[in-house]
Amino acid sequence: MVDLVNLLRSVAFGPFIALGFLCGAFVFWKKGKEEYYDEYALFDVLLASSFWGLLGARAGFILAHIQDFGVDIVKWLSVFTYPGYVGLAGFVAGTYVLFSYAKKQHWDAFELADFGAMGLSLASVLFATGMFVNGSGFGNPTTLPMGMQFPGVFDNRHPSQLYAAVLYLVLFII
Repeated sequence: MVDLVNLLRSVAFGPFIALGFLCGAFVFWKKGKEEYYDEYALFDVLLASSFWGLLGARAGFILAHIQDFGVDIVKWLSVFTYPGYVGLAGFVAGTYVLFSYAKKQHWDAFELADFGAMGLSLASVLFATGMFVNGSGFGNPTTLPMGMQFPGVFDNRHPSQLYAAVLYLVLFII
């Protein structure tokens, strides 16, 4: 039974990431459609921003850990053997692509950024929930009643993933 729980916990994060991406993409598309943007062009900018954001996040991680990676391109591409992303670098890369595409299409870049922020906040709710189910990203040790036991840790910790999920949900609603 414990092995089944560990197996479910280890594979739980992937579906939450996929669901978060799909929900965030839907919000971005829906808000853009409501403002009469071309639907196909919205999908183009969404996919391009997501792709380059993911590449930027990986590149940021490689640069932050260049002493571990060196110039070995196989290590750079081995995301399962050497996992890691820097979210801020991905955000910067994705935002740059979004603004570049908006300028090329003569669109209001800040309006597209608003759509993206709404989609990203909803996606972040699901990302944080997935981290909670997975048991990663827990907070500092605590003796408060809200402290929880996480796998691989012997003391109670703040469920910071749930705090983040609630805050992202409030941000999305606002």
